[in-house]
Amino acid sequence: MKLNEAILNEKKSAAAEFKKRKSAVDKELKEIEKKLKGMDARQKKDPENWGYVGSLGKLYRILTTVMEYMNKNYKGWD
Repeated sequence: MKLNEAILNEKKSAAAEFKKRKSAVDKELKEIEKKLKGMDARQKKDPENWGYVGSLGKLYRILTTVMEYMNKNYKGWD
């Protein structure tokens, strides 16, 4: 295989893998949104339950960690 063909195949592979992983991330984000809507509905039925507050607090900390990672590693990509 010629070098140019190898580079082209590598780029195709990277593009295909990126697309696959982006699809997986999109799927997870949709699932998070779905679960948040479900949590919101349950919390409205039990508004004095502090468990929901704690769960959202933990989720918020996790999401801010993700955003810190993205802001540090992907500056100028937005």
